[in-house]
Amino acid sequence: MGRWISFVVLLGAVLALPAGLGKYDPESLRIRAFCIGESYYPETSYPLLVKGDPRIFYVPIPANIAEGTFAQVAGGGGEEAARKFMRLYLPRTYDQLISSYDVAILSDFEAWLVPNQQFVWMRRAIEEEGLGLAKYEINWDTGGYYIRASEFIDLWIASPLFDAFPAEFVKGKQVKFSSGIIPTKGNPVTDLPGIEKYDLLTSGSYGIETPREGAEILAIFRNDPDRNPAMISRMFGRGMSLSVLPGLDKVDGVALKEYPYYVDFWINQLYWSANFPVPEDVELVSAVRREMVRYAEYKPLVMSVLDFVEKFGARVSVLGEDIGKSDQTKAEADRLYMEQRYTESMDKLNEAYAILTTISGKAVELKDRALLWIYVIEWFSVTGVAMLAGFVLYSLMIKRRLYREVSVTRAG
Repeated sequence: MGRWISFVVLLGAVLALPAGLGKYDPESLRIRAFCIGESYYPETSYPLLVKGDPRIFYVPIPANIAEGTFAQVAGGGGEEAARKFMRLYLPRTYDQLISSYDVAILSDFEAWLVPNQQFVWMRRAIEEEGLGLAKYEINWDTGGYYIRASEFIDLWIASPLFDAFPAEFVKGKQVKFSSGIIPTKGNPVTDLPGIEKYDLLTSGSYGIETPREGAEILAIFRNDPDRNPAMISRMFGRGMSLSVLPGLDKVDGVALKEYPYYVDFWINQLYWSANFPVPEDVELVSAVRREMVRYAEYKPLVMSVLDFVEKFGARVSVLGEDIGKSDQTKAEADRLYMEQRYTESMDKLNEAYAILTTISGKAVELKDRALLWIYVIEWFSVTGVAMLAGFVLYSLMIKRRLYREVSVTRAG
C-alpha cells in the first residue's frame, strides 16, 4: 500500500509539471549535473548555492590544476589527481552518461585533461538526448598562467564539443575590469527583481565571445563601452547550451549577502541549461531556497559540535532521535518542494531548522557536562601545584628549615 501511495504522489508531481520539459530524472524529478574544473569549495561557493534547491543533484569533479586551491581539494596532486577524478566520476559509457546526468558543466580547466571520447559523448548527448551544457569562463588565453597556455584556446576549439557552444571565441581580446553584468529582459535567468542594482560578479577582466546564429544574449558586461555579451545561450539539437563568460569563482560575496535573489540567479542558470521551466513565483521560491541554503550551512555546524562533544565521552546517542526527526522533516520539505507546494515546504523547513536549533542547545549542555570534570581536574591540578610551590617557598625563604647558621672558626 505504501508503495502505491508513493507512486501516486510521484505521478501527481510529474503531471503537475509543465509539458515539454528538458532533461531530468523521471524517477526522482531531479536535475542531475556534474561540473568539471572550478567546481568545489574553496575555489567557488557554487556547490553551496545549488544546495538551495532539492531538485538539483550536483557532482563536482575538480580539475583546475593551475589554481592554487586545487591542491587543497586534491591533497597536493596535480594533473594525475585531476585525471583520477575523471576516472572516478565521469560516466564510462555513452548510455551511462545519458541515463545518469542531465547537465554537463565545464568550468575553467584545460581541455586536454578530459579524454576525447568523453567530449564526443557529450556532444552527441546534447544534440540527440537533450543533455544541457553550461560553460563558465574557458574563453581567453591567460598568457602563461595555465600549463600549455599557448594551446589553451586552440585545444578547446579543436575539441568535438566546441560546435555545441553558443558562441565563437575572440582570441587576443578582453573586456577590461568589468564590475559585473547588466541583464537583458525577457528571460527568467536574469530577469529578477532589482538585479540591475547589484554587481552580481566580482570585478575582473574577461574574454570576449560572439554569439552564433540563433543564440540569445541573456546579459552584457557592465562598464563595457562595446556592450559585449556576458551570458549567451542557444539550442544545439535537442539540448540547451549556455555560456557564462565569467567563471564560477566570481561569486560576489556582497551580492550573496545583500541581494535576496542571488541564489536564484545561479540556480536558474542550471534550470535553463537543463531546459527545465524556471519557477514563476519568484519571491516564494527564492525565500524557500534561501532557507534551504541556511539549513545546509547550519547542519554541519551542529554535527561538528556533536563530534567534538563525543570525543570527550558525552553520550550524543541520546540525540539520535532528534537528529532523525530533523532529517525526516527536511526530507519532507524537499518532497513538497519537488511537488511545487512551496508554502508547505517552507513550513516543514522551518520545523526542521527549529529541531536543529534544539539539538544545538542540547549539544552545548552535553559539552558543558562533559567538560565539567576536565575543569575540576584542571582546578585541582593548578591549585595543588600552587599550594606545593607556596609550601616550598615558605619553608626555604621564611622558616629557613633547610639552612644552618654559618659557624665561626678560630681561624676566622
